[in-house]
Amino acid sequence: MTRSYYRIQYPVADRPRLLIDGVGHEVLDCSESGVRFRRVPGQPARYGQEIRGVVQFRRGTEIRVEGQIVRIDGEFAALHFTSVGIPFGIILAEQRDLLRRYPMWR
Repeated sequence: MTRSYYRIQYPVADRPRLLIDGVGHEVLDCSESGVRFRRVPGQPARYGQEIRGVVQFRRGTEIRVEGQIVRIDGEFAALHFTSVGIPFGIILAEQRDLLRRYPMWR
C-alpha cells in the first residue's frame, strides 16, 4: 500500500514535540495528515480519542493540530488530523533542514 502523504522520520536528536494539555510527547514521524508519537508514561490515550494540541518543531515553528487517535501500539500512538494539520510547506522545510544537517539520509 502506498501512502497518500510524504512522511518525515526524525532522528532522535531532532524530534518535534506534540504538546497535549501542556504535556510534551516525542514525535517520531509526521506528514500533512498526522503524526506518530511516543506517549508519556501515565498519560491516558484511547482509540478514537479527539486530540487538540501543538506540534513544536526544532526550528521554532509551532502548528496547532486537531485529530483523532487511530492507532495505539504500546508506548506509541498515531494521531490522524481531522481538520487542522501540518501545511505541506512546513513538511518540505523540515525535510530540507534534515537533509542539510544529515546528508547521509539522502
